[in-house]
Amino acid sequence: LSPGQQAIFDQLMDLRPEDYGIRTPYAGELEPVPSDLVKVTGQRYREDGEEKTLGARYVPRHIFEAYCRMDTAFTADHPGRALLIQSCYRSPAYQIATIIDWLVNAYNGDVAATVRHASPPRYSQHTIAGKAAIDFMNVDGVPSGYRPELFKDTVEYAWLCKHGAEFGFHESWQEGNNFGMRAEPWHWQYRPAARAQ
Repeated sequence: LSPGQQAIFDQLMDLRPEDYGIRTPYAGELEPVPSDLVKVTGQRYREDGEEKTLGARYVPRHIFEAYCRMDTAFTADHPGRALLIQSCYRSPAYQIATIIDWLVNAYNGDVAATVRHASPPRYSQHTIAGKAAIDFMNVDGVPSGYRPELFKDTVEYAWLCKHGAEFGFHESWQEGNNFGMRAEPWHWQYRPAARAQ
């Protein structure tokens, strides 16, 4: 990185959501990139009548194993459908790139709005591998683009609300949450010890 790019990177790493009125819980100190990441490939979905394949996604092995059990149960209830992994583990650098993407392409440079959607690495549930969140997607390509809230109207979301906790997955940012975060019905953190809410 150039000195200017490094300065921007450092500023984004050090962002504190509370400075923008967001009470996102501190996720924890950054951990090394896990050595047991599972590379998930070949996930297929349809968008505008065209069949597409998601690129590689990375999931810590213990979370992947819980996800596989859950997806098997979901598919048994809904043949022909699947809980696709749109995102899971992100390194701190990848999370910074995600913040920049949302900041530029969705929120027109509004840092407060961006931080309600994409947390800085030390606050992101995607960068702490031990309890990483999965962003789900369905075989119809929902959510997509910059209107991911449509996931709340899917059979996948209804099933996750009923059964996700049985497999250790919990919806982090429900509508009207106390943290000031945008509702994210597709975002489910792996917290096997947590009680169903």
